[in-house]
Amino acid sequence: MGANSTQAVAVTAFLLGFTALSAAIMKGSFLLYLATAALLVFSVGAFLKCKPLEHAEKGGQ
Repeated sequence: MGANSTQAVAVTAFLLGFTALSAAIMKGSFLLYLATAALLVFSVGAFLKCKPLEHAEKGGQ
């Protein structure tokens, strides 16, 4: 799913976030909308965290 474990966690959270979004739209549940927002914010944070690791693996270029 990703080049390293952090990317795999971020991709998984991203996919779960959009799955929760579809469930929230179907059910209209405010808690599912909150779960969606939390998962998507977490995945963005994880993607931002892993970006410097990719540059370090390529020798800084």
